[in-house]
Formats: sequence, structure tokens, C-alpha cells
Amino acid sequence: MVLDEDNEKQMILLRKKRGVVKASLTRLRNFVKEFDHNEQSISLLEFRQEELPNINKKFDAVQCEIELITEEPEKEEEERALFERNYFETRSQMQEIINTRSSSSTVGPNTSFGSSSNTNRVRLAPIPLPTFNGDIENWEAFYDVFRALVHNDEGLTSVQKLYYLRSCLSGPALDIVSSIPMVDGNYEVFTERLKQRYDNGSLVIQTHIRALLDAPRVDTATIEALQLLHSHIGSHVAALKALGQPIEQWDAWLVTIILRCLDKNTAHEWQLRQEDSQLPKYIDIERFLARRCIAFENSNSELQSRSHSQPMATGQHQSTSKQRRSEKATKMAFLATGKGQTTKCPCCTGLHRIYACDKFKELSINDRLNIIRDTHLCFNCLSAYHTTKTCKSNGSCGECGLKHNTLLHFSKSVSDDQKFSNTSEGESSATGALSATLWSSGNRYAFLATAQVIVKNTNGMQFKCRAVLDSGAQVNFISKRLQNVLKLSGERVALPVSGIGSSRTQSTTRVDIKVCSRVSPFQANISCYVLPSIVNTLSSSTRPSDGWGIKKNILSQLADPQFDQAGTVDMLMGAGIFFELLESERIPLQTGNLTLQSTKLGWVMTGEFNVNCLVSIGASLEDEWRTMKTDQGLFGRLSKANKRHVEEQETVQHFEKTATRRADGRFVLRLPVKPEVSQLGDSISMAMSRFISVERRLSRDEQLRTEYVKFMTQYLEMGHMEEVIENEIPTSRQFYLPHHAVVKTASLTTKVRVVFDASAKSSSGLSLNDVLMCGPSIQEELFSILCRFRSHQFVITAAT
Repeated sequence: MVLDEDNEKQMILLRKKRGVVKASLTRLRNFVKEFDHNEQSISLLEFRQEELPNINKKFDAVQCEIELITEEPEKEEEERALFERNYFETRSQMQEIINTRSSSSTVGPNTSFGSSSNTNRVRLAPIPLPTFNGDIENWEAFYDVFRALVHNDEGLTSVQKLYYLRSCLSGPALDIVSSIPMVDGNYEVFTERLKQRYDNGSLVIQTHIRALLDAPRVDTATIEALQLLHSHIGSHVAALKALGQPIEQWDAWLVTIILRCLDKNTAHEWQLRQEDSQLPKYIDIERFLARRCIAFENSNSELQSRSHSQPMATGQHQSTSKQRRSEKATKMAFLATGKGQTTKCPCCTGLHRIYACDKFKELSINDRLNIIRDTHLCFNCLSAYHTTKTCKSNGSCGECGLKHNTLLHFSKSVSDDQKFSNTSEGESSATGALSATLWSSGNRYAFLATAQVIVKNTNGMQFKCRAVLDSGAQVNFISKRLQNVLKLSGERVALPVSGIGSSRTQSTTRVDIKVCSRVSPFQANISCYVLPSIVNTLSSSTRPSDGWGIKKNILSQLADPQFDQAGTVDMLMGAGIFFELLESERIPLQTGNLTLQSTKLGWVMTGEFNVNCLVSIGASLEDEWRTMKTDQGLFGRLSKANKRHVEEQETVQHFEKTATRRADGRFVLRLPVKPEVSQLGDSISMAMSRFISVERRLSRDEQLRTEYVKFMTQYLEMGHMEEVIENEIPTSRQFYLPHHAVVKTASLTTKVRVVFDASAKSSSGLSLNDVLMCGPSIQEELFSILCRFRSHQFVITAAT
């Protein structure tokens, strides 16, 4: 596959940057090879050594961007492996030279240090006495330090020791000895009283165990929360080990306690690192937490240095910078906790990218989305190094052009607002299908404020389209269709768009247009964001009559003369221009609460009315609704659920008519194709590309190749496929199915099976699955199966 022009230019620039970084490492390697420690200062080598991590970070940043857009991931992995090998060799050589010089410098003439040690000793600050507040966990540490500083000092009298001991106590510990007089001879009484209360090994052990069970939980993975958990667990485990407890045998419950305290993301990251089913050890998860803390700390320090070097000018920029720093911190933390350059698939834990995972491709779209969401991958390029908002990839969905990966595309998706509006419960939704520029609820309707406007591009090309006036929108929108008609070249943006009910989409393009009124000299230059569509196509209703009370001179000045007729909406004009369009004059109509609002685009029909209030169109709407209720066939065709039911019935009829059984006992079935089968495009190019990819994979794994060839040979012998003669002219429409291997090492029967992908798209964008009808589910409900299951001693069930 060849990169597009933009990606090719970006790849050339990134490779130049990578060349500069590699040149830095090469110069450093040459310096180490030519370094003479007898003539050159060792500090010069140490300064160069400090620069090494920066070189590695720069290379990693550039290489990650290259790997996101490359079509040759194996080649780039080799490039990364070569750099890291040279990097660590250079670092090792530098450290060996420094260690050699350091060890030689410490060995000097055999001089006497005894006489000079006292004169050259640095005067240290006095050591403060420890304190003890009655917390039994801290007793042993307190008494060990106090014994070393005070108790074992023979130069102190008993009264002095007693005074020092009392000054170190507070809280419950002081209450225990507060009644003992401060006189000579009571020092031993003090210590014995404290030992009786706190020098209790069994109680101390129980206290440490309770502290482990009550370890602080990490709700969100931050450096403070992870460090607190790590230090809390580590200190109590170390204390228990010092008390003679067999910590080495407590791996099972220590790991369980720690996992219960971790947040979802950190626990998930830990689980991905477990390559077998053996019980992990406590030391493994302790090191994992330590590396995680170091990764967060490195990320924060890196981001702070960037923020100091690039100050923001305004509060808005500062807010944006904080958001980006947060996102980059997450990205860098993920990188820092990885194991070398190995990329582990979050779907099957294999050593490959997720977009190359056969198991991932077999999943449904919903399951794929759940995996991407749970593992915090980019929805566009499926990378773990950034979020979708900060994705720099110029790629987009090959089906719809939106900012998501083609593997996550719904071929027949329905947006949340469409699902809501298509609900078939009650009469409201069915009546809503009749509304024109109308919104319906029960027997009440409301006209959307629409206007027909002239839109011009920068070259003067113009096009008349229908626009919706919406004061609730913060920005203006146009449809992708209108952008293509006017040939508008836009600016690349990433604008998340939120609607009612938390429905979300995203605009990736912003264009500048000129909007002109049809009925007045008004015109305005506005910026619009591009969406695939604005609203559903408006259906029609009966045209208003004289009973509405609209004067003839106003009819000619209507902003949308066809406001009651079907039409496509290609523009939404938001609050930025909405109130600029409004004028002061309003005319209430005789029907319902309808109002004609004067605007600079003409008179706009808006407002709500009741079916019972209509003079002319009310009867028509009621008749049409009555017809729908009596004509069940029409009602079924308008219901999406019933459309599916009709398709299922047609599939069953097709099966009953075409299914046959041959003399050898085999069943022969014909595919239940839709009329859209004629729109299938060329598929051989796609199949050949996938076939070559499979060949490359098989060439690297001889055992897999043997199993694969065995399966395909058996498939050929059974007559399930046949070889196509190269010069054969097809007599009917053909569709070539690509195939790939799925390996399940844990399977007891078939470890390698071949999967044929009928969802692969042809050149027209349709796949074989897209043009096949779906039959009904022939499985019984789970409830009935479970009820029968408990009624018999022996049961048998099967899955197809």
C-alpha cells in the first residue's frame, strides 16, 4: 500500500529528524571509542553521558510518529532495535570507563588516615531525638533509635535518660508513664512500663497485617496515589519480615491485596504483563508499582520543563496547555512502563499491533470499540501513545471519511438521535414520520425555522440551499454535500460536537463562506464546520391554505417558500448570527400558536400548533394517520423493526425454496442476496493483497505454514473451493473471499483454522455480507433453555 501525498511528505520530514538524532548518537559513539582516559578528563565523559537519555527520548518521539503512519512496521521495528542496541552498547562502554577511573582513583599511597580524620571531619548537625505517640507500629523503630542515642550512652545519668525519654513521648504513650515520678531510679520503671505495653510481637504483627488490609485505594492513577500505596505496602511488609514472618510464602494474598487497591487502568496494565497462568510473586508486583511511579515522575518532570520553556500568554492558552500536559503525561507514562520495544496486542497479548490482530478483526464492531475504549487506544490510528484528540495522523475512515479507524466503522450505523426519533413505541413516532418541517409530540407540531439562502464560495460560485436557524447552536455547520458542491477547501480542525442526550460526533474541517438573502440585500461572511449531514431529510405535509391568514405580499417574501415540503437541509446557522438576522416585526397567525417572524432572510414560519386547530391541513394529516393505522402493510414498511421482520421472512422463504440435499448427503444452499448485489465492485485486488500478506506471515512460521497448507488442501479435496484458471472469463458476478489463519494454542482439537472474511470491502465499498439478507434467530431464548436444563439429570446442547 502506498502512502498518500500528505503522509509521504510527513514521512520524509520525520526520517530527516531521525537522521539528525542518529547522527548525534554516532558522534557520541566515536567519542567513546577514541577516548583516552590517561590524557582526557573523566568529567568530559560524564557530561556526555548525561546527554544520552535526551538522545534516546528524541529518537523515541520521532520513531513513534513514523510507526503510526508507516506501511512497513517490520522495517521500522528493525530500525528501532538497531538504534537501541547501539544506544545501550555506548552507554555500557561509557559506564565501564567511568567505573575503571573511579576505582583507580580511590587507591592511593598507603598514608595514615587516623591522624587527619578528626581534623578534616565535617561538623554535622545534631541528631534530633525520635518521638513516639503510642502507635504500636512505630514502637520498634522509636526504641531502636532512642537506645542508640540515649540508652547506650554511658555518659548520661539515669535522671538525664529519664528526662530525654519523657520528652520523646506524647499522646497515649505519655499517659502510661505520666503517674511515675521523675526521680533517680525510675528510668528502668519507665522503660519496663513501656515495654510491657508496646513490646508485644504478636500485637505488632497483627497491627501491621491490619494496616495491609486497610491499604489506601487508588481511584485515579497519579504519582501521589501510587507512591502512597507503594510506600505503605512496602513499609509494613518490611516490618513483618523484620519480625520474622515468612513473607516469601505470602505471595498469593499480598498480590491480591495490592490488586484490590489499584485503579482499573493500572490493574489492567498489570494483567497484560502476565504471560502465563502461574501465580505472580509479591516482588514482581512491587517492582511493577515502583516502575510505574518512576514513569509518572519522569513524565511530570519532563512536562514541567516544557511548561517553563514555553509560557502561555492567555488564560485560555494556559488551560489548553494543562489539558495537553495531562494527555501527554498519560502517554509518556504508558511508554515508560513498557518492556523494551516489544508491542503487545491488548486483544490477544500477541507481539504485534492491534490492527494486525486476526482475533481483533473477527470481533463485532461493538466488541472492537469496547477493547479500544478499555485500553485507552486512539480511535483513529489505534495507537497507545496518544488520545484521539491529539492524534496527528492524517488518516481517516475509508468508508465515511470521519476521524476514526476503518476497523471501527459501522457500515449501517444509526446515530443516537436517529435511534431516538425512530422509536416505534406509541403513536408519536409514527405521526412524526408525517411531519414536514415539523417536530411532533402527540397531537402537537412545531415548525423548524428554515430559510432558503444563497451560499457563495471565495471564487463567486453560488448555490441555493435550505438552512435551519438555531439559537441553541454555538457555531455554524454545513453538510459535506454542500462543501463538495461549492468545492470549498477547508482548514483541518478537531471540533467535538455534543447534542441532546450526550450524542457526540466530530467535525474535522472548517470553511469560510458568504451567505446572501434571496429577498433582501443582506449578506454575511461566516465560518462553518463541516458535518456529514445536518438533520434528517424533512418530509412533506399539506400546503397551507388561506385559512392560515398569510397575506399574499408576505407569501412572496417567505424565507423558505417550501417550508412545508420535503427537502434536504445543508446548513445550520447558530447563535453567532441568529440574533443578527432577527427583526422586530412579528405576525401571529389564526391557526394555533404559529408566528411569522421577520428576518433579514425573509419571513420565517415558526411556532407550535395543534392538529385540532388546523383548518385545511389538519384533516389531511388526520386522514393520512388514519390510513396508516388501518393499512398494516404500510405501517410495517414504515417501521424499522418490521422492515427487519420482513427481511427475515424473505430469508426463510428463500431457504425453503432453494435448499436441497444431494445424493451424497450434502446440503446445497443458495446465498440470500439483496438487490444491492449488483453494486458489488472488484474484489480480486483486495483478496490478492490479503493473500500476499498471509504469505509473508507463513514464510516466517514454518509450522503455521504446514498447518495452513494442510487445511487448504483438505478444503480443496472436499470440493469446497476450486482453482480459477488465469485466463478464464467469468460468466457471472464474482466475489473473492480473503482468508487468514487464527491460531489457538490452547485448543485440544484444531489449533489452526482458516477464517474467510466476507466482510472485506470491494472497490465499491460493499462487502459480501452487506448484500446478504439476515435471517431470524433460530435459537431459543436462554430462559427456556435454563428452565429445561434444571429439569433433567443429563443434558446435551450444541452450538453452530
